[in-house]
Amino acid sequence: MAWNNALRRLTFKLRGMTAVELVASMVLASVLMVAMLGVLRGLKAHERTITQKSTRLPWQANLDKVLSHDLANSRTYELTPNGLILRGFAGSDVRTGVSTWLPATIYYEVKNDGNRPWLLRRETPQPDVPHLVLTDVTSIQIGIATDENAAFPESGRLQPPTATQVIRETAIPNGLVIEFWGTDGLIYRFQYRAP
Repeated sequence: MAWNNALRRLTFKLRGMTAVELVASMVLASVLMVAMLGVLRGLKAHERTITQKSTRLPWQANLDKVLSHDLANSRTYELTPNGLILRGFAGSDVRTGVSTWLPATIYYEVKNDGNRPWLLRRETPQPDVPHLVLTDVTSIQIGIATDENAAFPESGRLQPPTATQVIRETAIPNGLVIEFWGTDGLIYRFQYRAP
């Protein structure tokens, strides 16, 4: 009798898994694979961003920071024939440069002194003190990146290039691309990603 009970316990252990256990393990495995794919996709996008930023020159990195701050704290933008206007809460102290987050209008304007064109940045209600941003800028183009996976879209993939068209006051979308163009071509490109 004891031998028969031991044999019965042994055969019970060798029976295998039930259908419910198999389905549960497959569901758990698929959930883990989906989670891993999301992590890998995020790592690839982060690597692409780091690679792009590591090849930027110091002046480009500084301009990236200024534009990121201005766009993140602005609510609307407007493109005019000679510049870009941002309205929102991107105000800063003119003496120290520290953000105050007070209501402000920021102007990026293309000016020409007769010898060469300049891109100037000024903000109101601060005293009218323009700051030099770039030299040899002749126009500003704005568009929306069509491919969210591309860190910086190639020229011609903007929708639509608007160097001469006026854009009325519009909310700032994620993926907004700002390009500064000169006589020799593209000088600088920035793609805004909402924080």
